[in-house]
Amino acid sequence: QGHLENCELSGLEDTLAPDAITINGFAGVDGIEPFAKVATEQGKGVFVWVRGSNPSSAAIQDFADADGVKMYERLAEEVNKVADEKGRIGLKGYSNVGMVVGGTSPEVTTALRKKYEKIWFLVPGYGSQGASAADCVRFCKPDGSGALINASRSIIYAYEKPKYREQYGDDWKRCVEQAVIDAKVELSNALDSRKR
Repeated sequence: QGHLENCELSGLEDTLAPDAITINGFAGVDGIEPFAKVATEQGKGVFVWVRGSNPSSAAIQDFADADGVKMYERLAEEVNKVADEKGRIGLKGYSNVGMVVGGTSPEVTTALRKKYEKIWFLVPGYGSQGASAADCVRFCKPDGSGALINASRSIIYAYEKPKYREQYGDDWKRCVEQAVIDAKVELSNALDSRKR
């Protein structure tokens, strides 16, 4: 039995007020399962951090075992087992247990998309961390579903960028709004290009 097996997760209702939470999966299945169980009971989701988008993540997460299986690949296998459990697959064929997979090294990680068809991917790295829209839409299925592409700093700090300051001055709300619109257009165009 894992250390969280009998843990009281009563405060999780507030934590899960959004649609999903993100957790660290490096503790293993016994660290994932309690959150997945509560999320399933509440009709919510859990994204398990599998492969980061930060530059040094590869030093740890790409470490391979004697068979050449990388740490993030092994963790993805474990997450998939939890994601595929009874009651976790929704009407559209996706599990409520997804994976966080950084968009900054798509040449390494997009193989996960083909391998795990029932998994939603939360894809950080778009924008400030340097992943392009084309890099990130690789995690989408051909119909455009299956990936939630995240931009944080490039949106919330848009008011610091000359491009937006020249347009909107000190109106940070307009800067943020325009950055969201620009990101949406860029991602949509990248997705359309991929479909052609």
